[in-house]
Order: sequence, then C-alpha cells, then structure tokens
Amino acid sequence: MKQLVYLLVSISILQAAFEFRYSGARSDALAGSYTAIAEGVEGAIFNPASLGYISRREISAYYSYLYSSLGSGLKHLSLMTGPFKFLKGSFSISILRLSASFDNWGTYAENTVVFSHGIQVSDRLLAGVSLNIYYLQNPGDLGNALAFGFDMGLLARIYDRWKMGIMVHNLNNPSLEAEGGREELPLWLSAGVSYRIGKYSLTSVDFRKSRDHDLRVSIGEEVKIADYLKVRAGVLNEGDLFRFSSGFGTTLGRFGLDYAIVFNPDLPLTHTLSFRFVL
Repeated sequence: MKQLVYLLVSISILQAAFEFRYSGARSDALAGSYTAIAEGVEGAIFNPASLGYISRREISAYYSYLYSSLGSGLKHLSLMTGPFKFLKGSFSISILRLSASFDNWGTYAENTVVFSHGIQVSDRLLAGVSLNIYYLQNPGDLGNALAFGFDMGLLARIYDRWKMGIMVHNLNNPSLEAEGGREELPLWLSAGVSYRIGKYSLTSVDFRKSRDHDLRVSIGEEVKIADYLKVRAGVLNEGDLFRFSSGFGTTLGRFGLDYAIVFNPDLPLTHTLSFRFVL
C-alpha cells in the first residue's frame, strides 16, 4: 500500500508540474481563498496587484510538510521579501521550491523565482504583474527544463468592507520541454471577493478555473479573538474533491507566526508554518 501511494504521488507530480502554488500558512488555512485578500508579501503570489497596499517591507518564510511527507521527503519551501519601490509602484521577490526524494530515482524539484510588481491606479484600484521563472529538476533520464510565465492581476476596494480580486496565472501559456517530453504548465483564471466586519471577522470566497480541471471553489473565514491571535478555517471543492483546512496566526510586535493544517480525505495531513518579520 505504501509503495502504491508513492507511485500515485510520483505520477501526480510528473503529470502536473508546478500545480502547487501555496506560499503562506494563512492562505493555506483559508483553503486558498486569497485572491481578494492578498495581504502581506505572500499575497503577491495570489495577486501581484496587492503590492500596492503594502507600506512596510517584510521578509516571509514558509514551510509545508505536504501529506506528512509520504515517506519521500515531500515538502514545499518559500522565501519572500518586499516591497521595494520601483517605477512608481512596489516590487517583491519570491523563491518557491517543491521537492521529493525517492530511493531509486533521486530528487525531484520544482523551483520558481517570482518577480512581482504592483501599482496603485486609483484610490480604489490596484494592478500588478508577475514574471515566473520555472526550473524543473528531473532525476533519471527525464532531464531538466526551464520556462517563463506571466501573471496579471487586479484588486479593487468596493465600498469600505468589500474587496474584489482577479488574476490570470501563466497567461502566456508556457510549457516545459525536457528529455522526457513536453508539458504545458497550468494556466488558470482566479477571481474572488472578501468581506470584512470591522477588525474581527474576514470572509473570503474564491473561484478558479483551468482548462484541465473542474471549477474550484474555496471559502475561508478568519476571526480575531484577541489582539495577538486569529483563528481560521476553510473548505475547498473541486469536482469530487472536498478538502478542509484550519489554523491560527499570532503577532508580537514586528514578528508574526502562522500555522495551518490541511485535511485531505484520501491522503495524510499537511502541516504548514509561516514566519514573517516587518522591517
């Protein structure tokens, strides 16, 4: 049974390279419903337009123990920093890595460097773009591959409590070409709305559609129960898949810590941890 799980995960990774796009435990706890929230430097991954809202520079690090590793060292790491003022807007850099190790096969790794830029178009409208540099490290005879993708996003504040976001990921339809063959990278459109009640409650809903998948719907809720503590929960539905998540976040001065746990009905638990520091 264990070998079968390894095989299924291996096939899934190879047939859907760079599908994992998570960058923070807060977004994980909210089931990925983050297009219209996109706060903090991690938000640039979900919507680069969000950089126009950030006023103080941050450093964020993220670690995800995917499906409790499945015995293959399956993990996701990321390091993000920004914003930096650039061309009348804000700029950030994100480094993402998904990797897995197999006894007789070597280490498989998906490496992404993301350069994001956001500008404030008006008091209520932001726009942003991202350049994704993908580098795939394939073990064995599959070879390595390099590709470039572009994202574009908008973020609008509707009244005082509502925000709406939209992003196109890999709008240039990039593909990877290695010795093992050619594979198109995921292209999707995501859209979402968020509603905030004062400082105590934040609700978000996201919709994501790609060519090869059913419509993905994510709903997240965040509640502030103390000045230093927020609790979160979310649910994701895509076709026959229902996935649940929860977590919490705490802030002490310039330091922040977020934790999330993702419940997948057919796989072990995924634990994620984020650390951030405001400069």
